[in-house]
Amino acid sequence: MVSLRNATRGAYALSFAMVALAGCSAEETGNNGAGVGMPSAGASGASGVGGVGGVSGTGAPVGGASGASGGGGASGVGGGGAGDAANAGTSGGTAGTGALMCGSGEVKEGMCKEKAEGIYAIKLEADVWWQDNGAGLLGLQLVDPGRGKIIVHLIGRLTDVCEDGSGGQGEIRGCGTILPPFRSDANCDSFAITFPDLIWDSPSMPSFITTGSTTGFNPGDILTLNQATGLLGFSMGDTEGGWPGYMETATFACPLGTGEQCFPDHDGDGKPGITVKMGRIGETDTEAGGCGGFDPPLPFIFRGAPLDGGPLALVDEAPRAETIYIGLRVRMGGAGAIGSDCASGWGESTAKYMNSRVWDCEVADGTNCTDEAANFVDSVAPVYDILDKGAAPPVDVLKPATQGGGPLDQTPSRGALSALVRLGELDQSFSCADVRNAAFPSFGE
Repeated sequence: MVSLRNATRGAYALSFAMVALAGCSAEETGNNGAGVGMPSAGASGASGVGGVGGVSGTGAPVGGASGASGGGGASGVGGGGAGDAANAGTSGGTAGTGALMCGSGEVKEGMCKEKAEGIYAIKLEADVWWQDNGAGLLGLQLVDPGRGKIIVHLIGRLTDVCEDGSGGQGEIRGCGTILPPFRSDANCDSFAITFPDLIWDSPSMPSFITTGSTTGFNPGDILTLNQATGLLGFSMGDTEGGWPGYMETATFACPLGTGEQCFPDHDGDGKPGITVKMGRIGETDTEAGGCGGFDPPLPFIFRGAPLDGGPLALVDEAPRAETIYIGLRVRMGGAGAIGSDCASGWGESTAKYMNSRVWDCEVADGTNCTDEAANFVDSVAPVYDILDKGAAPPVDVLKPATQGGGPLDQTPSRGALSALVRLGELDQSFSCADVRNAAFPSFGE
């Protein structure tokens, strides 16, 4: 869509999880001190790593001072010699022999240590509830409140694991998202937003870096995964800043520009943002009860998203949006115990938010939605709220009267959970299909 819309409210909050793997940051060595005319000091090495000596001068007609010796290592590199008005300073000494350590703790051993680095499949399950914002016809909700699970798959590359488990780095990328269906009792519709599998292996899909730590390298030791924020199909200067709301999307400023420019084509299909589909069109929703209090009950049927809130837009024959272009932001992290096989495990995760915006859409015949229709699809979509451990949906968020009324399921949530499986070594290649088909451990009760 080329023209700017003046409103985007209540996005389909579709998730791209930011769970990562525990490990440690790479060894830090001292930097060479640059020297033109006179040698400069070598920078200190990290704890346990020898510093690099000063670089020799180039013989400019100014006397140079001696390069300082490297510091911080068990035996740092010597500094370069002094230069004079005509001669370059001498080179620095040999490398230090300090042992690799990422922190001040002692070296840890364990049966799983050799498998710490590698390629991992990650699965995250988030317990969510949702409702729309009442932007439909006469201010009524078109989407029924509900509760369900969002499943996210990721592939993670864990490198540079430290000897003491004190900190680390993991590079991760999205490999799949499964959203729970939502429904509209007002017109017996069900909606299933789906992410096509092919988008995840696109070369333009971004990867993200997060940090973590581990208490050890044996089964039962705990991997702690620090929260990290990722953007997919969206750009913003401050990833932790305020998420654009109603009336802001068209004018929202980002490092790439404004409006549509803030929806980069990360799936490489030539369309803004990430392309998702309204799935299972025409199928009966067998998991739903009867619709609208009819006797006998009418079935819920999967359809595309309505393009406006008028009564004619809700009939079965009306045009519907079946392709939607979105931008996402999510912040998550977690922790879990290493399994007995040293190659899998599961545990609790944390999820702070799952935000999204809808920029544009297409109807079944492939034509773009009007600005007004795209805005409406955005404005009435359900907003997903992540439940913390022990929490439940608000008691004043009620099911439709025709569905029995009353609050949503009030079972205390287990919170977000994550599982991982080691796929193989760093020099091996794995696809997102390998991630989605991995034999993840079940989430224990």
